[in-house]
Amino acid sequence: PVVNPEPEAELRSRLAAALTGDGPPDERTAALAALIVAVRMEPTLRLPPAEQAGAHQRLVEIARLAGFNGAASLEDSTVRPSVGLLISELHRAIGTALGGVRG
Repeated sequence: PVVNPEPEAELRSRLAAALTGDGPPDERTAALAALIVAVRMEPTLRLPPAEQAGAHQRLVEIARLAGFNGAASLEDSTVRPSVGLLISELHRAIGTALGGVRG
């Protein structure tokens, strides 16, 4: 990002839209949201303290709707099965390594 800040700015814009929107984001953003929750990186979003809990819940919801957190079947996922399976397994492995994802 130091050399070219555009990719980070675009990514942050997609995440902001996902956090404030009601519908499912694109699968790249959904996968990123699931990984942010799994590795507990919400502080990197630099949100005001009053917005952090709501953002966490929205990220969890995005991961759930995409089928990434194991709470939904891949048939009900909002993303392609191959992407859903990969991110779901990463989510599970990270949760095992870190002792589970907080609610």
